[in-house]
Amino acid sequence: MGIAHRPLISNISTSDRSLTKGRSLVDSERDRYLVLHSAWRKEWRIYGCAIHLDLIEGKVWIQHNSTEIDVFQELAKLGIPPKDLVLGFRSPIVRQRLAEAMSQAR
Repeated sequence: MGIAHRPLISNISTSDRSLTKGRSLVDSERDRYLVLHSAWRKEWRIYGCAIHLDLIEGKVWIQHNSTEIDVFQELAKLGIPPKDLVLGFRSPIVRQRLAEAMSQAR
């Protein structure tokens, strides 16, 4: 199932870089997808990770999101089932509680 997610993940990391004014880095061999901020604001350097997605064991791990884009919702709209989306930036106990709440809501 994870292989089918690759084009969708790649799509969000490359199409949304215009929204984040970032640079897209796609490592399809290791299934890592990043969008980096890289700019100048007057004399100040703006640099850092805007979005970081990993494909791990068939699931899309949202490792970082410092944008206003709801990456979880965008990936779900593209067709990735919510059960295949993991909020990697949350602690394991919070992820477990969220999974339990989602299963009870069904």
